[in-house]
Amino acid sequence: MWSYRLVAPYTFERQEVSEPSPESLADGQVLLDFLAAGICGSDLPGFRGTQGKLPGDTGCCAAEMTGFPIHEIVGEVLASRHPDHRPGERVVGWASGFDGLMGRVIADGSGLVPYDPALPPELAVGLRNSGRGVVEFTAYRIRKPPQPDEGLVVKIMAAPPDAMLFSSGLTARNFVDMLTSERALLLAGGAAVVSIGPVTTAALEEVGIAITVEARPTTPRGF
Repeated sequence: MWSYRLVAPYTFERQEVSEPSPESLADGQVLLDFLAAGICGSDLPGFRGTQGKLPGDTGCCAAEMTGFPIHEIVGEVLASRHPDHRPGERVVGWASGFDGLMGRVIADGSGLVPYDPALPPELAVGLRNSGRGVVEFTAYRIRKPPQPDEGLVVKIMAAPPDAMLFSSGLTARNFVDMLTSERALLLAGGAAVVSIGPVTTAALEEVGIAITVEARPTTPRGF
């Protein structure tokens, strides 16, 4: 399996190492297939060659630890001995051994949380690093989506969003219709509201939602 090892300041060396097996997991651990990783500010001293406090950080010019120093990771669960995680689930969080730069990673399941697989892994780890998350609320399909589960609505109302993105006028109208006008306006009033273009902006204003910004250009890329 592929992995990288920090062999000198600012220098990674690719190497092949044995792949960990599901049988090697301890209670509470999960085996992940690497999807993406984030760089944390605490990674930088080790990357520059500064010796840290991890037991294996004993290299001459750098840590020389496989997978070091990456600990912000996104992966797919291949095997689990943690009660909250199942094979096939996508998770984001800590590579608890600070060894996330390899193809298969064993991590403490308590430091990982599942995320919507519709999100690109790079976005999931970026949001996690900034302390944010994403809750998917479907308000647009070719036909109007079914009424949302009340548990999802309660979750959204309990933790109001920082930003709301509307990609069509129908999305705006369905959003209000599905949540009720009172709830929709309460959420929109505390968030940055982004519209993809003038038609969507007009629909939002029609239902009482003021926009914060309109995309320029009015395309998905501008959005």
